[in-house]
Amino acid sequence: MDLFADMGDQARVAQCQDIMAGIEVRAGHPDKAVRLLEESLEKLEGSGDLNLEVQHLRSLALLELDMGDTDSALTAIDRAEQAAADAGLDDVAIDLLSVRGLIEIRLGRGVEGLELIRRAVEQLTPGVERRYLIHHRHSIAARAVGEEEEVRRAALRASSELNDVLLGLDVDVRRRAMEMVPA
Repeated sequence: MDLFADMGDQARVAQCQDIMAGIEVRAGHPDKAVRLLEESLEKLEGSGDLNLEVQHLRSLALLELDMGDTDSALTAIDRAEQAAADAGLDDVAIDLLSVRGLIEIRLGRGVEGLELIRRAVEQLTPGVERRYLIHHRHSIAARAVGEEEEVRRAALRASSELNDVLLGLDVDVRRRAMEMVPA
């Protein structure tokens, strides 16, 4: 990270901070992760790299949601959606819609959250990255409102999509990755 800072490459410094935020989350330090993401966003402001900014805002929204701060999660997802719209990142906007659906569920609006995520699933195209996560979020949303058959279908689709992503990897790496998927 210091090398990128010395070179004046703020976007790469911000990427390093995003990675470090993920490490802090896994180490049980979500507050440190939030600070790192906020710092990375400060570096990205005005950089013109809206794609990176959207990625970091999505990460921040999910982290804030996980920490129970729905107001901050909403603020981050609002900013992410605006930046994605400004940059014409339609494929990323689909992922963001599914994140907004999770926030709605946490706010006690399960039906609305499920509808948003269903819309995201309907908009999926082959170019959308992280498709498996959108299907996984669909299963979470369906479970929140008691749609058990929809939970089963969405979870199977998520598993299938993730397996497709992992196909080129070693069998043990694939197995470990699949074990990390929440039930």
